[in-house]
Amino acid sequence: MNKKIEYAKFMKDWETESFFKNLAIRHEQTKANTKKWFTANKDKFISAYHVYESDKLDECNKTFQKYNLELHLFDSKKCGVCQAGLKYINYGNKGFWGCPNYKKPPTNEHTSFSPDRGANIREWIGEIKPRINTHWVTMIRNSMGVGNAVQPKTLLQCLLNEGLEDLKLKYFPTANPTAKAIETYSKVKKNTSKEEKEIERILDLFFNKVIPQQGIKYKMKGEKEKYCFVDMVASTAYNVNIIEIKTNAGHIKEDQLNLYTDLTKNILLSHNDNRQVTSNFIVYDGDNTSRSGVKYCLFDEIMQCNTVTDIQKNFNINSNNF
Repeated sequence: MNKKIEYAKFMKDWETESFFKNLAIRHEQTKANTKKWFTANKDKFISAYHVYESDKLDECNKTFQKYNLELHLFDSKKCGVCQAGLKYINYGNKGFWGCPNYKKPPTNEHTSFSPDRGANIREWIGEIKPRINTHWVTMIRNSMGVGNAVQPKTLLQCLLNEGLEDLKLKYFPTANPTAKAIETYSKVKKNTSKEEKEIERILDLFFNKVIPQQGIKYKMKGEKEKYCFVDMVASTAYNVNIIEIKTNAGHIKEDQLNLYTDLTKNILLSHNDNRQVTSNFIVYDGDNTSRSGVKYCLFDEIMQCNTVTDIQKNFNINSNNF
């Protein structure tokens, strides 16, 4: 990490509870303010909703027309520039349809097709849909010059209450609802999953101290004070293990664990604590190496360990040395 840490400290239980209590209060205030804003600007926002959808349908139609024209040229074997008939050219193991006037101006613009281009275009035409951004509600909000004080998730619910549709689901019925993708208030201290509880139970049998959702208050040079929450910290007299628990390797965020590790090392150093720090992801489903090359422990392997030595060995082998 290039940024300098001015200070970092582990949060006490009462600090964590106070943080989430205040966060919940701010969330409810923002939610109420958003509903009030929507009521005052309902017609304008609904109009912006329809404009966004119309623009996406226009883009979709332009794409359809582009491919349809290209398909017509392929089927008729005509050049889109000079209308000359295309000729099939044998070129090594692969031939192509090309314009005989390709050397005449405008060069590099005359039409050419691979033999399977027609089949590809027909497939693409069948898949053309409006490109609805996952954060379409936020984009509509931003187009009206409204800042973060207005919650996208609450705006979405207001739209649904008015009988309008979730545009993502309207054109992509199998997609996740937009509400799931919108970043809004969420309890970082989330409902612990069955696997997380089981991991905590196993680690608690062997480690001196196991703290789920350990809060850290910190400040980087030139920035405001911030908070973060580590899924789990398991420690002994010799080791402090920083643990992030993920459903699969695709959810791994290397920078996240990197930050938690640097902050923990800073805290230990400030207390002259020389214990070794390991940085570990525990993944429920996956093999031993993620695509990004970041190492992680497997949930099933941790469950099979019978001693603190076995678990610590697994942590040490799969620790990411940031």
